[in-house]
Amino acid sequence: MVEKFQKVESAVAVVILKMFLMVASFAKESRRLLRRRLLGT
Repeated sequence: MVEKFQKVESAVAVVILKMFLMVASFAKESRRLLRRRLLGT
């Protein structure tokens, strides 16, 4: 029972980590695009 819960916990942690990395990379890209647009005008 406890082992199953630990497995679920680690899976949730991996999913949260992937989501965080995706959001971070997306923010970096959008910031770069915004800066390029601001410099272009």
